[in-house]
Amino acid sequence: MDHINPDYVLIGTLALAGALLVFSGLQAVVSAIRSRNWPRTAGTVTVSKVVKVIRRQDSPPNWAPEIHYQYVVNNITTTGTLVRFGMEGLSGGQKFASGYTDRYPVGKVVPVFYDPNRVERSVLETGMSLTS
Repeated sequence: MDHINPDYVLIGTLALAGALLVFSGLQAVVSAIRSRNWPRTAGTVTVSKVVKVIRRQDSPPNWAPEIHYQYVVNNITTTGTLVRFGMEGLSGGQKFASGYTDRYPVGKVVPVFYDPNRVERSVLETGMSLTS
């Protein structure tokens, strides 16, 4: 019986992981583009705070905005947390994070753009963010 070369297993695993990342990224880009045509409704910001993000113990912390909002579609109240596609896991300095919390304070009435096919998918800003 032939043995499988461990290098081939590693290469295959890395190729599969890379393909999954590319596919996931493409889905986010497509959703971001489609969000520009999503219907909108009024929502209210319910949580707006800056949170500390520690990626490694030996590096200084980063900061990220945590924004939650509620909106109603078809008489169903739904909660969202995504400001814009591409912001998932995005962090930076305190100025970066507080820019969003200043823009979206608790209690503010905001337009919420939602996917008409899955109303639980929503954003406060259409399009995609690769930076702040």
